[in-house]
Amino acid sequence: MINNSLIDNYANSAFNFAKANDTVSIFASELNEVSQNLSQDLIKELSNPTISKDVLSDIALEIGKKLKLSADVLNFLKIIITNRRISLIAAISKKFTEIFKKDQNIITAKIYVVNKISDHYLGQIKDVLAKRYKDKIIETEQIIKKDILGGVVIKIGSELIDSSLKNSLHQLQAELQQECY
Repeated sequence: MINNSLIDNYANSAFNFAKANDTVSIFASELNEVSQNLSQDLIKELSNPTISKDVLSDIALEIGKKLKLSADVLNFLKIIITNRRISLIAAISKKFTEIFKKDQNIITAKIYVVNKISDHYLGQIKDVLAKRYKDKIIETEQIIKKDILGGVVIKIGSELIDSSLKNSLHQLQAELQQECY
């Protein structure tokens, strides 16, 4: 799909530029801020082919001022807007963050729980994961999921660690069924 290659190209170009200028963290943060703050209506208007590139550039400057963007991110935003690719900004920001995390050896552990867990327990989970993923920096994201009944389910990439009560009950049920037959 052409949009995926455009997204990849913009995100990779922005990342390489930011890395060369040692501004990757700022770039990631500000790109995310832009994608979070632009309404779908504004994005639709900025994609209007009847608006001149000069006007689009001026609008980009106003957005940059309002969001207090760094010069580098502002220039990137101007390129995206004047090339009428602003509809891709959320995907570009997401891809940029993925590239950044991969470059920095950061992995995200999605922790599914019934109720929010304490910082102490979260620290214990991070310690266990740090032993398993020695060369990685672990970020965690708690997600409330009522259907697991209890315990935790941890998802890192395509790997799933399931110590939920629901899974334990399924395993017990399977064992009992095997013993009965």
